[in-house]
Amino acid sequence: MRSFTSQSKRAIIRFQSPIAGAIGLAVFVCLHLLSLPPSALAQQMPYATITKVEGTVMVRSQVSPSTGEWRQVTELNHPLFKGDEIKTDTGAAEITYADDESFIILEEKTEISLHEGSKHRKILGIPTDRYISRTIKVVRGKLSADIKERKDLVTEFESPTVLAAVRGTKLYFFVDPTTGEVTVTSESGLLEVIPLDGSALINLSDGTVKVSVDPDTGAVSVDSLQGDHEVQTETGVIVSIEEGGGASMIIDPESNSTYLVSTGGEITAYVGPNIVILEEGESFQAYANPATGTVDIIAMSGEIEVNGKTLPEGEMLAGLGFQPPPAPPPEAIPPSILDVDDASPSS
Repeated sequence: MRSFTSQSKRAIIRFQSPIAGAIGLAVFVCLHLLSLPPSALAQQMPYATITKVEGTVMVRSQVSPSTGEWRQVTELNHPLFKGDEIKTDTGAAEITYADDESFIILEEKTEISLHEGSKHRKILGIPTDRYISRTIKVVRGKLSADIKERKDLVTEFESPTVLAAVRGTKLYFFVDPTTGEVTVTSESGLLEVIPLDGSALINLSDGTVKVSVDPDTGAVSVDSLQGDHEVQTETGVIVSIEEGGGASMIIDPESNSTYLVSTGGEITAYVGPNIVILEEGESFQAYANPATGTVDIIAMSGEIEVNGKTLPEGEMLAGLGFQPPPAPPPEAIPPSILDVDDASPSS
């Protein structure tokens, strides 16, 4: 049985007999299923189980019991159903999925809910194909996960503002309950970190990033806590952030404009073939004109570097060459969600 990272000495609840526990779970499930109409059986089968619990762990289920009340978990192998909510107070919990033994470990003061279904998104302005998503909605707190690789399924960890999509990886996902900032660490395997509006995309194969979205301006802020990372934007600008650096950007596809400020360290932005370098506190605005294939770059604060030359604050370079990435051919759509065409259900 896997161990928690927490060093708490609180008692861990265990079955005295594994056989008795399995029989008890089977009896519970059978009695519950007998009370359901046949059409509901597929939806009401246990989706996952709590395979380890420490301290106070609560579950609110619309299935078992159907009252929708928060109930404390008092036994291992507690069944979980789609839509169930789980939260830890001073405790921790391990959740194992029934179909592939992927598991999630919730640390203290964490709240999530479990979902699965067919969906599609718009990433960098391009709609994805429809795909099957196993979604863990994280309201607050920290979890770690070991997700087994699946070609028929994408697993998504979703905060109110930011999404991390994975096929198979080990990761850490933390939602700050005060600021809403999301910190994502990839320990192994590829994952994609995306604001829910799909305006930016970070491919994370290793390292740690912190991402937040300003609710008023829509600005996307990215801090590279470990490793160097690139941020693709819907407006075609690519932002390179070295370890320890950070950037905040306002991406407006309707006006084809991008505002970018360095919030830490040196930032390199690729605006088509143009290279813009910012030091901390410096910023620029870029306006692209797809009809002419040109872009105007304005130094908003500080003296910025454009194509190796200094552009003083308040001045503009107009009519620079800019060719946004062409629309991918149909076979390459979608551009992200880990090649979701492999997971698209037949229709």
